[in-house]
Amino acid sequence: PLDYESAMFHTLLIKVENEDPLVPDVVYGPSSTATVYITVMDVNEGPVFFPDPLVVIRRENIPVGSFVAMLNATDPDYLQTQSI
Repeated sequence: PLDYESAMFHTLLIKVENEDPLVPDVVYGPSSTATVYITVMDVNEGPVFFPDPLVVIRRENIPVGSFVAMLNATDPDYLQTQSI
């Protein structure tokens, strides 16, 4: 998959070759190439949680303030300034 944070630009070289002439008695090269330049647009991605999924089982009526779970979230857009 394309990912803006990994690489914003890609270059793709395409080469095609003919086994037979395109037009009889006309000399064309047997191959042709084209270069395609790809610019990946950024999207605002949601946070990535670890562990994912997180399953928590606790008894009901535990005291307020009891420890329930700990997880970590990272922002894949860490290079981008965010605003709310």
